[in-house]
Amino acid sequence: MKIETSWQHTGTLLGMQATNMATITSWERVPGQGYAEGQGIIMTNEGEGAIYGTHGIATFSNEGGGMSIRFSATFQASGSLAALNGYLVVGEAEVDADGNQTTTLWAWT
Repeated sequence: MKIETSWQHTGTLLGMQATNMATITSWERVPGQGYAEGQGIIMTNEGEGAIYGTHGIATFSNEGGGMSIRFSATFQASGSLAALNGYLVVGEAEVDADGNQTTTLWAWT
């Protein structure tokens, strides 16, 4: 079974206020591990944009539905977000049983 999930976040990126919107499709590859891939768009309040692709894996917790996620993303951008073109972003996210998420990102250029 495949599950499609979409979300929207706001925050600061490269010193600019921005909105991140993405959709991923995920499925279980082996028992207890999910795989996901998707795409997203980031728009600044000034109208600049970037698109990205992402891939990741999730390990599910036995404690009420939490999970640990590891992922990567690459970008295609122009204008004030053009610096993202040289980045490979990797991250990890921890999601608890209530859906609260903490994410840490690292970027390589």
